[in-house]
Amino acid sequence: MSKFQSFSPDCESIGQGMMMFMSAITVDEFQDILEKHGLKQVELEKWYPQQNWLDVLNDIAASEAGNASQMFISIGMKVIETAKFPAEISNMDIHTLLSIWNNVYQTNHRGTDIGGMEYTKVGDKHIQMKIRIPFPDDLEYGVYWGIARRFLPPSTNFAVTYDENTPRREHGGTHTVIHIKWE
Repeated sequence: MSKFQSFSPDCESIGQGMMMFMSAITVDEFQDILEKHGLKQVELEKWYPQQNWLDVLNDIAASEAGNASQMFISIGMKVIETAKFPAEISNMDIHTLLSIWNNVYQTNHRGTDIGGMEYTKVGDKHIQMKIRIPFPDDLEYGVYWGIARRFLPPSTNFAVTYDENTPRREHGGTHTVIHIKWE
């Protein structure tokens, strides 16, 4: 069984979300994997079976073996670094952005059970994200690290950590919890 599995067989992802990921990697390096899963030419407004996209991530994880975690974190960071957000999002503070982040996710995926995420403001400088999506935890970790770097004031010291008291989804938990804290 593949590590990353769609929660239901009818789940789909829009091409635009996949293109953000592809802009963060060296596509040539993974061209064979993309082609193998019918994603060599992705159209922005077209919907694709989510499992095809997850199979690409499964193959990347297998090809990177011991480096998969670091690679997914780096890709997640790069996705946010290179993302072209509309002005209304680019000008948001991190609390406002992450409070609507599940809406962004829901807009880019559809199907019976696509999962989701829940924002909690633990304090003025502490956010908790409870995540139940079929994508790699480390990819999400990198995304949240990239968000902190991009949406917190410049030179802000911050930390992004997995909740040590909650087993991550990839380790058998029902969801993954990520904390973002800053000074």
